[in-house]
Amino acid sequence: SFEVARGLDTARMGDYYRHYIHIDPNYAYRSRQPVGTVTASHQIVPDDEFARSEYFQDFLRHLDRFYTAGGHVACDPTRVAVFSVQRSRSLGPFAEETLERMRALFPHLRRAFQIGRQLAHADSERLALLALLERLPTGVLLLDERGQVAFLNRRAEAILAAGEGLILTPQGLAATVPGVQPVLERLIHHAVETGAGRRGDPGGALLVPGGAGR
Repeated sequence: SFEVARGLDTARMGDYYRHYIHIDPNYAYRSRQPVGTVTASHQIVPDDEFARSEYFQDFLRHLDRFYTAGGHVACDPTRVAVFSVQRSRSLGPFAEETLERMRALFPHLRRAFQIGRQLAHADSERLALLALLERLPTGVLLLDERGQVAFLNRRAEAILAAGEGLILTPQGLAATVPGVQPVLERLIHHAVETGAGRRGDPGGALLVPGGAGR
């Protein structure tokens, strides 16, 4: 879904996902470990063997990278979240102290990933609900905790645009017939209070006169 890369030629990351991820021994090994396990590449494959691999010769070598450290932050049947750092061979393998610092960071990365997924799921549900409301032949308005209109479907827009019976003002929904307004305001207030969990009023219905006696 997304990637953040620092100090790497991001144009080459497409090559990684298309091909090199399948021959990356570090990714393959970490995929078999429990989520949150942090490992370094020199613990997985000996340096001499790794230096002869296609993955290094055709990919990492051109990025001046050799040693890597990281692991899976999250993993389920539909997606995976990975965090890793790389450096050149001249800097040597990652020390155990560095790996311990990464292990301390992983629970926070995992929580951030989970929160991101929950927000994305909630947004998908909201969009699906709004799409459903748009298809209804009835005018629908959703109000916030202040009684202000937060959403209205196309049918409701047409009704309000006609200005016959109901209109939308800076103060909120209003009836064009003065005598109806107090009842409308009371019903809206009760609906908002009930939606906020402050009362248990069942709501009600109101017949609003329109133009030409409708």
